Amino acid sequence: MKIIATDEAGYGPKLGPLVVGATAWRVADEWRADSPDQLADRFALLKKPLKCQAATVVVDDSKSVFKSKSVAKGNVDPLANLHATVSAANRWCHSTAPAFDQWLSEVAAEDVKLFSQVPWLVDLPDVAFENHDRVDGVVDSWSAIGAALQEFRCRVITANAFNQACESGLNKADLLSQTTLSLVRDVLQRQTIAADEPVQVFCDRHGGRRYYASVLQHVFEDSEVTVVSESKQQSVYQLRYRGVDATVHFTVKGDSFTPVAMSSIYAKYIRERLMQSFNRYFQSIAGPGHAVQPTAGYPVDADRFLLEIQPLIKKQRIDLKKLVRKR
Repeated sequence: MKIIATDEAGYGPKLGPLVVGATAWRVADEWRADSPDQLADRFALLKKPLKCQAATVVVDDSKSVFKSKSVAKGNVDPLANLHATVSAANRWCHSTAPAFDQWLSEVAAEDVKLFSQVPWLVDLPDVAFENHDRVDGVVDSWSAIGAALQEFRCRVITANAFNQACESGLNKADLLSQTTLSLVRDVLQRQTIAADEPVQVFCDRHGGRRYYASVLQHVFEDSEVTVVSESKQQSVYQLRYRGVDATVHFTVKGDSFTPVAMSSIYAKYIRERLMQSFNRYFQSIAGPGHAVQPTAGYPVDADRFLLEIQPLIKKQRIDLKKLVRKR
């Protein structure tokens, strides 16, 4: 059986990119099930914390893995746990990219030319992934569950692309749903799937949205879409696409399911690295003696940050449509 799981990072902020990630997994046929709850126990081992040098590797809600408060306390790099977990996951799916910039150009190939032209995203962090010998023990432990992570792919939506999509008539939830399902479609096309092999797609709910049949039909335009259920907790659809039968789930708090959590970790890691580039750019152009406090881009702090860099915006003639999301 094939599992494709998706999640996003950066849906709420006003500043910085929206990152949508998708992981592809192969699991034993006897794992066949109709809901994430029925599969959760199979992935329990991945939620067990493992050590990788000073970092902790664990596949869980990305917000709990990312420890931003450690900066204020003077502890380890807040990205250390995410970095170690992504390093192990890359090793598991046989990625050969040694560093963040090269890897991002592979997994976000559709968007890399766009965001690499944005001044505050062009200078990517020079970060190497953990050596194989440091994460092989983690991968060996994870492999014991009888499943394999096969691939990760993502979309990186800049503020400019976000605003252009909304100006074309999409609302925020439509943008997220279309981006996510287009990514699922692309991963399906990349994967080798046997004619009788079932595919299960798991997504977190998109902005509280309950109904997805129309957007599924729009993205998979040459497919057959059937509504299985549309409840308060979960919306499920059956999809036949190019000879492949897929069941697509949109679940409230879907990121508690481990494959979705892995996609969340990947997306969160990429967004946080890109926000490092974002903050470093504005700190560099501020010049000596003009400290600019970094931002995570969420609304209240984004307003503080924009007020602080207002002179830089004027001096650099920055188009706010390319910097700030309007919705």
